[in-house]
Amino acid sequence: MKNKIGIGIIGTPKEYNNFKDYTYFIEPIEKCLTWTKNKLLYQLINDDCDHIFLMDDTVEILDVCIFANYIDAAKKSGIWYLNYHGDYKVKNSIDYDDVGISFSDTINKQFCYYYKGIIKNVGFFDERYSTGLLEQIDYTYRVIQKGICPPWGWFADYENSNQFIKQLKKPDLLDLNQQNYWNENQWFKHKHKEFYNKLSDTNHEIVIKKLEELKEQYARK
Repeated sequence: MKNKIGIGIIGTPKEYNNFKDYTYFIEPIEKCLTWTKNKLLYQLINDDCDHIFLMDDTVEILDVCIFANYIDAAKKSGIWYLNYHGDYKVKNSIDYDDVGISFSDTINKQFCYYYKGIIKNVGFFDERYSTGLLEQIDYTYRVIQKGICPPWGWFADYENSNQFIKQLKKPDLLDLNQQNYWNENQWFKHKHKEFYNKLSDTNHEIVIKKLEELKEQYARK
């Protein structure tokens, strides 16, 4: 089936009756969050899904049209990796042929969209983030390094996502004194030569230029 949509749900097993038209798998967190997300990715890819969504059970889908909306936003913008921003601050929004893309200042990992080509280019989550605190941040940074999403500090989302997705629980804030956070941030620095929280925001002009490149290279009609 061409353009097959797959949904991976992390958390409490339950039936999602409104997802019956989609391929979906539910996985409770067993070994760790990072391992669980990779297991879901493997399942969805092995099931030949082209468009992959990973979501926590801490969000509720109000309207299943959101999946098609994300895909449409990706096609028009050329940004094939999108993160639901939830309550995080939106810095700017851009219109792409009547579809808005918003850019937040913080990565929210509760609901993320990946075209299969993103995973082909970037790979899976790094399971050395064993407590699942910085695995999405690391993944996003790796996508940015490949040049296939907007620069650091400009995390893209479908503009009206909060009309279709309800955030039941805010993401846990990282405790800067927490040992697990310290350990994972040390690993991030080992890989990327800087602590994640020390990474600089990107100049607006550089962002606009990159967005134009992404649209020219990867947008589809």
